[in-house]
Amino acid sequence: MENLIQIFKKQKNIAVVGATDKEEKYGFKVFKKLKKIGYTVFPVNPNVDFIENDEVYNSISKVNDRIDAVSMIVNPQVGKNIIKEINRKNIDLVWFQPGAYNEELIDYCRENNIKVIYERCVLADL
Repeated sequence: MENLIQIFKKQKNIAVVGATDKEEKYGFKVFKKLKKIGYTVFPVNPNVDFIENDEVYNSISKVNDRIDAVSMIVNPQVGKNIIKEINRKNIDLVWFQPGAYNEELIDYCRENNIKVIYERCVLADL
């Protein structure tokens, strides 16, 4: 897992699925932390239009720029469709925040050659 975290750290463009404008939520905290330490961050949430001055995309597919990795901060049931979308966009690195994954999602990633980080927190490790 440490090796994958080092790979994640070297990426430039990160999508945050579950980003939110609610400051008390992890979706906001992860979004802000990644921006603060220098990543280009693409917030993804179909229920939010803007986080501060950043446009929020309603799906991964709507992001036209290259995405190097994804931080997932959504319920695993929601994540089932999103992980397939990530696979279609040929994104091969996903970091599931605690509570955002289950064995089905981890297995899907492994079966589709998506490198996966889980049981670790972006906020603690970066």
